[in-house]
Amino acid sequence: MTASVYDTYTLIFIHNAALLITLAYVYSLLPAYEDKQTPISVKLMLGGVVSAIALSIMLTSWEMQPGIVFDTRSVLMAGSGLFLGLIPTAMAMLTAGVFSLVIAGDEGVVTGVIIIAVSGVTGLIWRQFRWRALADISWRELYAYGWVVHLVLLPLFFVLPDRMVAFELIREIWMPYLLLFPAATMLLGSMLSYRLQRERAALELRESEERYRSLFVRNQNIMLISDPETGEIVDANKAAEAYYGWSREELKGRKLSELTASPKANVVSEPEVDAGQRQFIAHRTADGGVRYIEMYGGPITIEQRRLAFHVIHDVTSQKRLEEQLRQAQKMEAVGRLAGGVAHDYNNKLQAVSGFVELALQETEDGTDLKYYLSEVQAAAEHSAQLTMQLMAFARKQPIQPCVLDINDTVASTLKMLKKLIGEDVELDWRPADNLWFTKIDPLQVDQVLVNLVINARDAIRDTGKISIETQNVHIDESWKKMIPESMPGDHVMLAVTDNGVGIEPEVLEHLFEPFYTTKQPNEGTGLGLSTVYGIMQQNEGFVHVQSSVGQGAAFKLYFPRVHAQPTWKAKAEQPTEKISGGGRRIMVVEDEKFVLDLVKITLEANGYEVIAAGDPEQALAIWSELTQPIDLLLTDVVMPHMNGRALYERLARKQQDLKVVYMSGYTANAIVQRGILEEGIHFIQKPFSTKILCTKLSEVLQEGSHFSPAIYSKRG
Repeated sequence: MTASVYDTYTLIFIHNAALLITLAYVYSLLPAYEDKQTPISVKLMLGGVVSAIALSIMLTSWEMQPGIVFDTRSVLMAGSGLFLGLIPTAMAMLTAGVFSLVIAGDEGVVTGVIIIAVSGVTGLIWRQFRWRALADISWRELYAYGWVVHLVLLPLFFVLPDRMVAFELIREIWMPYLLLFPAATMLLGSMLSYRLQRERAALELRESEERYRSLFVRNQNIMLISDPETGEIVDANKAAEAYYGWSREELKGRKLSELTASPKANVVSEPEVDAGQRQFIAHRTADGGVRYIEMYGGPITIEQRRLAFHVIHDVTSQKRLEEQLRQAQKMEAVGRLAGGVAHDYNNKLQAVSGFVELALQETEDGTDLKYYLSEVQAAAEHSAQLTMQLMAFARKQPIQPCVLDINDTVASTLKMLKKLIGEDVELDWRPADNLWFTKIDPLQVDQVLVNLVINARDAIRDTGKISIETQNVHIDESWKKMIPESMPGDHVMLAVTDNGVGIEPEVLEHLFEPFYTTKQPNEGTGLGLSTVYGIMQQNEGFVHVQSSVGQGAAFKLYFPRVHAQPTWKAKAEQPTEKISGGGRRIMVVEDEKFVLDLVKITLEANGYEVIAAGDPEQALAIWSELTQPIDLLLTDVVMPHMNGRALYERLARKQQDLKVVYMSGYTANAIVQRGILEEGIHFIQKPFSTKILCTKLSEVLQEGSHFSPAIYSKRG
């Protein structure tokens, strides 16, 4: 082959290559479709483009001999069959075949048509049987594919009528045909596959975003997406809509900080969010509620935009359980403190208040000494009240619950309550008709009312109004959303409402904590409301507070209803008169000498014969030498070596009709079950007055035999 022939061939090849590049460019402009979803119109259009390029190639072919032309139609048809599919390739083969019959001479027409058909069909077959996606096709495979196509085409030149011409033609073109044409096929295929790769990447991106969208929108977890630069929420899923109560459109545009319930909350900065740090904060909802959440997340890129995603778990129940645990731990700590202090402290108070009472009886009215002693007595009574409040909060106060009508209990305390609040504050009593019964120690109702009424009085500036109301209330499961401590069932509600200054939100969180107070020093101990809380817990009830600044406060106490008739009725006040012991024999057992001496002096002054013992061992020793029976045992509960309960059981074996009254500043668990005095147990709490002591002894001595099978059953 001469130099001029090669130059001519090169120009033709370059021209043909440009046409092939045009096909690749046009193909790249078409919209992306999945293979089996490409519209027929697009396939027909592609067929028209390939046909036009095929005609252009054939019009610029090189005529090697009369009737025999040489061009790159085989590259075009091979590329079309492999990448464009059946319809475009069939259209191009038909167009090129017809055109070949028209312009070709007698020598090469059949060969040309066969080459067009075989190259296109080979591409379709290769397309059909390859197992990987065309977008993944490599340049090596493309070159091998081009080489196979043209290796198959080369023997077809022997279809020419003149075998010598065919042999000469093959000898002349075999090198470019098996080297350059496969390379051209490889280049065309690479350009066409690049478009497929872009299409697949775009499709995968869309599918990824659709999967993300599907997972995000339908995810059961609460999820938000925010802009880290502005903090604005850019998207929210359905779970977030349901949780917060705002629609997706209402959430979008809000800042995460706007959802935070407290402005003092520690909001995690964006770098920390990127690091996936968990944060525990409170979020508000559309209905004004506050929910505690655990939020974590990280960076995410959506549509080339850097955002932050947040996964939210509601931990409100866990938070409340933690708060209840902390509260229980506080109560336990206070209980241990109260138990540890109450016994010794109340013994000391008993001595102080008792001897002061005796001294007052011997002091003339109107003297300075009488005044001084009265002040000491008042201070001792106040100190005793503090200890009782501690024990009530910690549920260590021994109680004697009974079925009662709270209306009767409240009515019996109204006179005292009016004295507490003074003339400037109106007390409004609104009892409910046909009020259900509940079971509680009536003294605890008095404690609750006194503490709540005093608290209400202190919240009123100048003049105001305090309302006490009772009501029958049925509680269902829906209450737990607002009041987690509530229990389903029938309850008796006792409400104390005032029109005072109200309570600030941050104060509400600590309202029932012991020693927490907003009052000035020396104005309160911080134990009043904690006492109310402890009493309600001890009686399986709960308390709910409603208040806002400037709108007053309402304390609503809910007591479980009991289906039984009342066993307690308020008693009318009896005139005070001295109770005489009438010479009854009392054995007093007390390990604190000054308390023992005080009780002995007091009882002897009231007509009792007293046998005193400083501890249980001494009591047993004295008992063994007695020749006459004892009418009653008055014993401390907590003593060294043996408690009062055990002492009574030892003595009751010898005298079965022996009566007993227990006294203590702290009962421990000797005579109580879960803080409730056992049935038939008589108990007085230290410190007590002479009247309380003598009244209790008189009541017990007037009863029948105190033999208790429950006590004797423990002897074995």
